[in-house]
Amino acid sequence: MANTTVINITPGSERLSASGLKVRETLQVTHVVSQSDVVKLLWANKGVLAEALPQTVEQLELDDGSVYTAPASMSCLEALSQMARDHKSSMGVTDPATGKLIGNLSVSDLRGLAVEEFPLLLLSVGEYIAVRRQLGSLSKADALAGKRAEAATTGKWDELL
Repeated sequence: MANTTVINITPGSERLSASGLKVRETLQVTHVVSQSDVVKLLWANKGVLAEALPQTVEQLELDDGSVYTAPASMSCLEALSQMARDHKSSMGVTDPATGKLIGNLSVSDLRGLAVEEFPLLLLSVGEYIAVRRQLGSLSKADALAGKRAEAATTGKWDELL
């Protein structure tokens, strides 16, 4: 049976030596677990977590005092700029009306973005995530043509994400 070593590497120091482990020739990265993977796992197991889901991060005592979020209505470019300024690789996305966490924006959401798709960064965070992750009915072509997601225009952000 193989041993598994989990390494948390600080953004900006993506080297195995940054882990503090002695790097052996046999040490190889086999899987990467992203924040999105954790969120998907929690959502897939929401039945088991039913009592915890309505609680706040503070009530669960999982906060460290700093939570970075952006309202779903904020432009994606502005949210990414804020992440860069604050040296964060992701941030929560909230419903502007309720403050409820409805999604997350990560630098990995930029992966594979072609030059001709750069105008998508002018969309709201909610619409950008929906288009890039193919959630809802707004297609990439429609978004690039200037169309908006109905849920965004009516303020029903939780339906979009």
